[in-house]
Amino acid sequence: MRFLPWAAAVALGALLACAAALHPAVNWRLSVLGLKATGRLASVSTVDLLKRLTSFERDQNGGRWVMGTVTLAHASGEAPCEAVFHTPIGDVHAPLEDEFDIEWFVDKAIGLHKKQTMDGLMPTIEPGDVVIETGAWVGIFAKAALRYGAARVIAIEPVPDNVECMRRTLAEGIAAGRVEIVEAAAWSESGTVRMKQQGPNNFTGGSEGWNVAPEGDLEVRAMTIDEIVAELGLERVDLIEMDIEGSERHALAGAKETIRRFAPDVAACIHHLPDDPEAVMGVMEKIGADYQLRRNDRHVLYFNGAIATAPAAP
Repeated sequence: MRFLPWAAAVALGALLACAAALHPAVNWRLSVLGLKATGRLASVSTVDLLKRLTSFERDQNGGRWVMGTVTLAHASGEAPCEAVFHTPIGDVHAPLEDEFDIEWFVDKAIGLHKKQTMDGLMPTIEPGDVVIETGAWVGIFAKAALRYGAARVIAIEPVPDNVECMRRTLAEGIAAGRVEIVEAAAWSESGTVRMKQQGPNNFTGGSEGWNVAPEGDLEVRAMTIDEIVAELGLERVDLIEMDIEGSERHALAGAKETIRRFAPDVAACIHHLPDDPEAVMGVMEKIGADYQLRRNDRHVLYFNGAIATAPAAP
């Protein structure tokens, strides 16, 4: 009888192992707990983490990015892209500590063709579209755009470590000539800008994005979208997507000729700086393009005509 507790522990362990192997949501939660136990999620308290892991509320980030959409394949590579994540849109290479963010952005990308997602603010991508993404990070949105049929994706990203991860994530698209990576910050004029990383993301435990700041220790090339479009000889642009930590207003100012010429849909974040809504919409008004728009307190989508209902994500 004294061996019963030991036997029960072995049986329980075997049961948990089977559950982890059979259900990605269980495997995901165990991997998150493993990260916490090894100090990789120090910015998230244990109590808060447990609340998120047991939450199924869709209006909480935790209810989405711990559901098992993304699974960690391995983390045996070298920094800055030591981890590979299996996702519904293909493998993504990224730092291990960005695991939560990978899950959230993949879920967001999967919602590209679901009008109810993000209050109908996710752009529609049709086969043959030419997409420009600013702040392409590790290539998640670009990878999704390719899956939805985009003929060409211009991925603009200034941070060298992110570019390295993106090259791995988008290797197939690059080889096929469907992806162009532009290592620069999208800005209102050509030149250079300085950037700094905002530090640990206390909501997800990952690393927060980079933003333009005079005191930043990273100097990068700055280019306008108009300049990039001219250099690449693009004959159409169907979508410009922006999530660039408050630089949206500057990037839009540098895209005025592209917007006037091609009238692409424009999807932009308006929650990084307090005056983002007024600034972003003010720039679009000055450009003078004839658009309809939808917005909430975080995003705005400028579009022409109705947004078509498209098939669910692959």
